[in-house]
Formats: sequence, structure tokens, C-alpha cells
Amino acid sequence: ATRLAVERMTPATLESLDSLIHEMSQATKAGDRAALFDLNAGFHFTLYTAIRNAILCQLIESLWDRSTVYRRRFTFMPERAEQALAEHRAILAACRHGDPEAAGAAVRANVAQTTKAISEEWRRSSAEPTE
Repeated sequence: ATRLAVERMTPATLESLDSLIHEMSQATKAGDRAALFDLNAGFHFTLYTAIRNAILCQLIESLWDRSTVYRRRFTFMPERAEQALAEHRAILAACRHGDPEAAGAAVRANVAQTTKAISEEWRRSSAEPTE
């Protein structure tokens, strides 16, 4: 999906992504995790709507909605905020360069890191003794 988005991306989309990165940076500095949760969705769906394929966007949105509880947990892990911001900046850089392969790889890396962090948190929390 990201590769298609890069191929169809407009200057206005790049400007929107850049603005979202700026807002994410401010929210990261402020420790505003609730804003980061919303900005993350805004960033990804600004990217995906550039595809201009309603059916594919609906499919992505359905999968996105099913993972909300996990992404919310991830967003509130303070140690991940700076890393996630860097990952989003890498996605934007690849989009700016018009490199669909690099953008796709950057999104996959972002998803992989999110999945890894959530899995590690689950392992830690399930290993803690309950009282």
C-alpha cells in the first residue's frame, strides 16, 4: 500500500505528512501520549489515502481498527516515543525522495518495531507475579 501511495503522492500530501511529523515531535517532547496516538493514525491514513483506492483503504482501516487496543498500549510506552518518531521521519524521507521501496520498507520496519515492543511488554507483564 505504501509503495502505491508514494507513486501517487502529491505535494499537498507531503506537506500534510510534514505537518503531522512536526506535531508528533511536539507531542513527543511534551509527553502527550494521547495526542501521539491520534497523530500516528493521522500520519498513516494520510499516507494510505494517497493510494486513491477506496477498497484498499477500507481494508487497511478494518485491520487498523482491530489492532487499536494494541497500538494504544504501545503508544503509552514512553521508551518508544522517540524511536517511533524517528521511524515516521524515515517514512516521510522516503516519500519525499519518491522511493516507494524505501517507504514500504520503512513502514514495515515501523510495524515490526511496534509488534516487537508490544510482544516484549506482554512477556514482561505476564511474567510479573500477581498478588
